[in-house]
Amino acid sequence: MGGDKHMIIKLGQRLPKPIRESIKKALPEEILHKWFKKDDFELAYQERWAKRFSQDPAIVERFWNQHRFLNDIKQHIDITTGRVLDVGCGISTALHFIGSQQYGLDPLAEQYKKLYSYPAGINIITGTGEGIPFESEHFDMVINSNVLDHVENPEKTINEIHRVLKPGGHFLLTVEVFSEQQKRDLAHPHCLDESQLNNLLKDKFDIKLSKQTPWIGLWNFERNDDMEPENDERIILARKKPPTSGSGVEPCNNNNEANRVSRHNREANRMEPIVNEEL
Repeated sequence: MGGDKHMIIKLGQRLPKPIRESIKKALPEEILHKWFKKDDFELAYQERWAKRFSQDPAIVERFWNQHRFLNDIKQHIDITTGRVLDVGCGISTALHFIGSQQYGLDPLAEQYKKLYSYPAGINIITGTGEGIPFESEHFDMVINSNVLDHVENPEKTINEIHRVLKPGGHFLLTVEVFSEQQKRDLAHPHCLDESQLNNLLKDKFDIKLSKQTPWIGLWNFERNDDMEPENDERIILARKKPPTSGSGVEPCNNNNEANRVSRHNREANRMEPIVNEEL
């Protein structure tokens, strides 16, 4: 059945969007959840995308320049240095041009490494945003690009990103935003609006840069597709807030579990041990 599922998804992705939307509305959601998992859709998309992206990896930086305000971001931070983590990195990660010590985290990391040869120096690790397998205050920057609406729990993911950032570290977020709630699909279980997004960030981060632009998507950019965007995308550069004196900010309850997963992933990925280095 696994191969059949994969073929069905790949054929469905090639259908025109109006037909896909009609099929999605016609099929009861419980049937979709019984037949498919979210990762089935993610992997099928990345399999198609990897072949095209491999021919021109530099496209990701051009995309960020044209649609994600990369020059404005560079006015606030030096993107070429520091220890950087991309949560939900996929294949076309911004680590191709951001950071000097680069780590990508994705539930499908092992499958992606079979599809695409990441540049030397980019370490791709299996894991989720809800349980990032690194010690607290470990990274200078964390990226979360077009992923927050894909994860199981956006709030836990933001909490974990905040935990692993060094004091004063930067969070680079891009996410599709909606003016009203709507039914999406298994790969996109969340439909975030401006209020929800702001509530996720306001207590943990100071916003340094916030831009809004029509959502294009790298796939459409590569195809030079001029379809009319349905929603907007927020591009946010934020800085981790210092703890308020006497606020009783508690340590992450997930830290012990994160360290356990970290040890497991280091063995699976044959990485150098992560220690509590001098920060």
